[in-house]
Parts: sequence; structure tokens; C-alpha cells
Amino acid sequence: MQLFELSSCSGLPEEVGKCIRHVLSLGEIPAGLFEVPGSVIKAIGIRYVTKGSSVPVVAENHQRVVDVHVVVQGSDGVTVVAEEAAVPSGDYCDKDDYQLFDVSGDLELQELTAGRVAVFEPYEIHVTGRAVVEPGDVVKVVLKVPTELFEG
Repeated sequence: MQLFELSSCSGLPEEVGKCIRHVLSLGEIPAGLFEVPGSVIKAIGIRYVTKGSSVPVVAENHQRVVDVHVVVQGSDGVTVVAEEAAVPSGDYCDKDDYQLFDVSGDLELQELTAGRVAVFEPYEIHVTGRAVVEPGDVVKVVLKVPTELFEG
């Protein structure tokens, strides 16, 4: 996982930066999957309340995309989990490119606040949607970026 401030995303591919700027220029973030004009990158608008430490932890990973999480409002607790701390809770879903995992043990969360970006590489088992202190409302966009855009 890499964390960036929006003001210093120079380490990201140019198309990712363009998509982030587009998403942030929207008056309201659309809920669910939406297209980013002129891009192969897909976006998912998400609104939720972060979960406290008593709620079971579910993690995920992907094989064909890099997940770029952009918090628009609120604070999201995120982390990457070691493979030995995660147990697959189902088979890999090729159609939607994800696998879910049950996670045990304490999590060392990073706080992802508005104006920050988290980048999760393929195969990184990651947890999001956790409360760092108290549960709260989050609005964010997850960009599904084909791995090829990070290779060049």
C-alpha cells in the first residue's frame, strides 16, 4: 500500500491523476459503478459508516487491477494484511476480479482522510472501512486501474 496526498500524486500514472481530478470536480459523487469519460479506468462511488473493532474483519484482493481509494469526505481506516493472517472465505471471482478473506488479529490501521489517496497493488490483501477512532461517515471513490497503466 502506498499513501499519497492529493497535492503530491506525481508518482501515479498520468491517467490516474486525470481521473482523480475528474472525480473531485464532480458536484456529487455518483453511487455505484460509473464511467470516467475518455478513460479505461472504472470508478465506484461509495458511501458508508466505518466499522468499529468489534465487527469481524473482511479483506479483499485483486489480480488484474490496482485499487486507488480516494476519500472525498470523512476518515477511513485502511491497512494491508499479511497472507498468514488471512483465510480465504470463498473462491476467487474472475468476473469481478476479487477474492474475500477473513482476517484475525489486531490491525495496524492507517487513517485515510479527505485529500489522501491509498494505492493497493494486485494481490495485496487489504482492509478498508474501519474506524480509526470512532465510526463515522465516509464518501469515497475507488478507481479500478488496469495494472498495465502502472507498468509503463
